[in-house]
Amino acid sequence: MADRDIVRANLKSAIGLAAEYLRGQVSLSEWLVGQGGDGPLPSFDGRVTEDDFINGTGPKDKQPVGILSAGQFKAALPATEDYDNVRADLVGRLKDAFLTFVSSRRGQASRNAARKAIAEDVPAAFYAGYADAGGEDTEDDDERWLTAEQARQLDFLVDAFQALADDRDNETAKESAIDDRIEIWAATLDAIYAQGKLRGAANKMLTWQLGQTEKHCSTCSKLDGQRHGAKWWLAHDYIPREPGSDTLECGGWNCDCRLEYDNGDEFTVSG
Repeated sequence: MADRDIVRANLKSAIGLAAEYLRGQVSLSEWLVGQGGDGPLPSFDGRVTEDDFINGTGPKDKQPVGILSAGQFKAALPATEDYDNVRADLVGRLKDAFLTFVSSRRGQASRNAARKAIAEDVPAAFYAGYADAGGEDTEDDDERWLTAEQARQLDFLVDAFQALADDRDNETAKESAIDDRIEIWAATLDAIYAQGKLRGAANKMLTWQLGQTEKHCSTCSKLDGQRHGAKWWLAHDYIPREPGSDTLECGGWNCDCRLEYDNGDEFTVSG
């Protein structure tokens, strides 16, 4: 049997078993060890042919969500929104959730609303950056990073609601303090957008430029004027204005630096 036929047979068997498990036709143990019937290759709602799925070919708008390429799983980008709209959406939804939480006893509803905002707008920001840089298919490492970052932001949300609960119970909650907290989240979303943009940009050349702050940390001063491909900046985790950065001496909190294309246009967002 030719290699291609072997791939086709194994792929059909694996996908067929998964479909049968979801329909209750085989047990979980049978699915995990590869037992059970062969089952038909799913049609993906008719969007692609069997050959298209195996080869990763076919019209771009008819690709399956994932294609196999060079030993990695690649996923076609979902539809993306303008990043400014994503940022404004997160700010508005978090403020509504936080204000409702401190002004009423609808605690769980407020938590759920904020969690939904994080779960939707964090990936929306990442994918918007990826698309704005010209990226088309994310790789498995991109998706792993995004999943971990979503979990991290949801963990921060637990701490945020505990702090808000303390303020509410002590009657010290102030809208200005809530606005300050949300602004940090917005700056973090800027960094997530920049992370997606760096990953989507691959080898595009970018130069670090100092911002307008009066004093610059040693890291930013060292990076000023350095020109590298986007992958280099990503590998070293140098992202301007990233709140809580572990690689910038300033922590990114008051950073005003930026990355620029060779033509002088700004690469990362200004916030």
